[in-house]
Amino acid sequence: MNSEIIKERISKVRKIMEREGVDVYVVVTGDYHQSEYAGEYFSERKFITGFTGSAGTFVLGKDSAALFTDGRYFVQAEKQIENTGICLMRVGVEGVKNLYEYCGDILPQNGVLGFDGRTVGAWQGIKMSELADIKNASCRSDFDAIDEIFTDRPAFPDSRAFYLDEKYSGRSIEEKLELVRMEMKLLHSIISIKHQKKENVVLLSTLHMLNIVQIRDIMHMLTVQDMLIMLKT
Repeated sequence: MNSEIIKERISKVRKIMEREGVDVYVVVTGDYHQSEYAGEYFSERKFITGFTGSAGTFVLGKDSAALFTDGRYFVQAEKQIENTGICLMRVGVEGVKNLYEYCGDILPQNGVLGFDGRTVGAWQGIKMSELADIKNASCRSDFDAIDEIFTDRPAFPDSRAFYLDEKYSGRSIEEKLELVRMEMKLLHSIISIKHQKKENVVLLSTLHMLNIVQIRDIMHMLTVQDMLIMLKT
């Protein structure tokens, strides 16, 4: 990818950030379901950086740009973002700040941290909210500036979800939900999630490893948007 094209795209996104009052923009690699391999429609991070690796997070500030990726891609990323103005943040290397430390450093007091909550994992969104609180800042989970300039974006996947036959799943959906409800009643347990400086409740057990699902697995599958929907119901 031509570095000048990447610079131009970053410049356009910064103008959108300025227009919308967003100080820091986080772009993750992923789709609406936290799939391990996302389709080409969800290639915003690739589009804005030129980096084609399967894992990475891009952070854009008013005067800075950084790509976070792990050791599998250090050589590739360094080559693909050369001369773009993007700094490579080598995840796991001693002395290199992690994503949240970096965002906390460049997020101004009373600023705004933006990201697309449909693709950001729930735990990641909670951490971003916590670092925003430290700066008396706010989060915008509906911010998708790249979509505005990604004019030749690949088509949205049109595949359909389907139910597995009970011979594979073991029990019906209704039976599984009823078992979860029974466990919840027995344990009388809930978890609290801090959101917009208020304590909200998600009715899932953290005190017991349910025989159907585990809270850790659920939260890694949820996106920020999923979590907000749950909090409203």
